[in-house]
Amino acid sequence: MLKLLRTLGPLGSLKVCYEAGPTGYGLQRFLEERVGLCGRFAVDGAAAAGRVKTDRRAKAGHFLRSGDLVTIWIPDAATEAIRDLVRARDDARLCERRIRQQLLKFLLRQGRERFTEGVSHWTKTHWSSDSSADV
Repeated sequence: MLKLLRTLGPLGSLKVCYEAGPTGYGLQRFLEERVGLCGRFAVDGAAAAGRVKTDRRAKAGHFLRSGDLVTIWIPDAATEAIRDLVRARDDARLCERRIRQQLLKFLLRQGRERFTEGVSHWTKTHWSSDSSADV
């Protein structure tokens, strides 16, 4: 990345921007440390001004120079780590729910489902119920 940027001129004189995307904030921090001025912009920043971006790479520099790009807020590393942790926890919860549903359907297909009226699945009462069959 730096090798490519150096071909454009001295790093201190460059103004760098890139489109917000899945690369995360690591690229922004990398460029900020080495180049200095770096902005991360929303995809629709220029489109909101009535322009349609057909060739994003070619027009990003134009929009940066004209001031039409809107810089987005970039969280610090600690805030990003918290966000990642929350996303991972949410993914794990969704996965757990999906696996529980799959397991219940498997047990039902095998005729091993515990039929307990008025008792929620996955509770101690459900598993220790007298009216349920042994699994």
